[in-house]
Amino acid sequence: MQQNVNSMLLASKERYDKQFEEERAERLDIGEREYGAYKFLSADVINMAKEEVIDLANYAQFIYYKLCLLEEATKDVGPL
Repeated sequence: MQQNVNSMLLASKERYDKQFEEERAERLDIGEREYGAYKFLSADVINMAKEEVIDLANYAQFIYYKLCLLEEATKDVGPL
């Protein structure tokens, strides 16, 4: 039973890793087409990254809210 669960989790992780890599590469390609392949050399990537980190913090808070709502909605099911 546990081995089956582990196999399913591994397959999911591999699928998610592949999806993440494909989407990351696609966004890089889009950026290269829009701004040029080496725009990051002249761009203020430190400031851009700081802005992204702030956005990520906001997204984390929104995800927290959704997780709390999901937890409340599934409390009768038991631990997930």
